[in-house]
Amino acid sequence: MKICIQITMAEEAKPFLELLSLKKCEPLKTSIPHNLYHETFEGHEIFLIVNGRFNENISFIGTEFATLISYTAISQLAPNILINAGTAGGKQSSGLKIGDVTIAEKVFFHDHRVSIPGYNEYFKGDFSPNIKYYNPLLSINNLIPAIVSTGNSFEMNSSDEKSILELNSSVKEMELCAIAQVASFHNTPWIGIKSITDIIDISEKPTSDQFFENLNLACTNLSKTLKEIISIL
Repeated sequence: MKICIQITMAEEAKPFLELLSLKKCEPLKTSIPHNLYHETFEGHEIFLIVNGRFNENISFIGTEFATLISYTAISQLAPNILINAGTAGGKQSSGLKIGDVTIAEKVFFHDHRVSIPGYNEYFKGDFSPNIKYYNPLLSINNLIPAIVSTGNSFEMNSSDEKSILELNSSVKEMELCAIAQVASFHNTPWIGIKSITDIIDISEKPTSDQFFENLNLACTNLSKTLKEIISIL
């Protein structure tokens, strides 16, 4: 099986790169900045694509770049499955804690607001993973099913909070719904795996402080879970 894993930030990808000893290879034919890695693991051909950087320290993040990268990866690599892995905020009121790893059972956009009749349903997304790949992964210990919502802001405003509550989302991040939408256009199965770096509903600490404090733990847990996922697929 050819598995493509899409990770936004180099910092998020580093533990997984090291765990599977992935090797950097020639990038895809595109002007979109990215890094591509490859290795064979347990009979699978693994490609890891990581977003490039805006400058030396700042990664390209958000739905626009996620869309471009996922379209390029699917078009040129033709994977059997696309896995979007990364970090996210989680709701403590839903039982989530720092370092938990979640799997998306459904994903929506929480910041698409259009009052024109009919457009609101289209704009909110609403994508589900292919049960052929999703269901077997539920056997992984400590992998938590969750409704995920995607938006282009790291912090939440009151409209985001209202939408997240209405969607019953417990995980908030910045790429997955856009990636799922692109994958659906290509009939490519997708899976979303998100590790929690920050608590979005109870903690008094700023989101950015939580993110940097917990990034290493979340990404280490993410990399171990990804290895288990590949073993099951």
